[in-house]
Amino acid sequence: MTHGPGQSHGQRLPLAIMTEVVPPGKIVGLLVNTARAHHEATGGVNPEWASWYAERMIDELNGALEADIDTDELADWLADADRRYRAGPQTESWPKAYARWLVDEFGTHSA
Repeated sequence: MTHGPGQSHGQRLPLAIMTEVVPPGKIVGLLVNTARAHHEATGGVNPEWASWYAERMIDELNGALEADIDTDELADWLADADRRYRAGPQTESWPKAYARWLVDEFGTHSA
């Protein structure tokens, strides 16, 4: 059964991150709000969750990162990030990890 990113059934996830370019909680908040909306709309079980997330967050994410990511690229990136997160030590919440990775990969002003 597929759940949202970085979570097993019943798992709740926190937030926060980044540096000077993107306001610290902006992308984390976007991820958390998208996760909440996804759970309400699908019950949290959706094998196409990455596309669902990408469609709902692409405009705001591009604005926050000053990037030009397309929806399919973001959906693929989210699915890869989920695999990466699950394979790692999970020392931070998935929204915090994903936000940091998004800034590292797509942020135009990130160093």
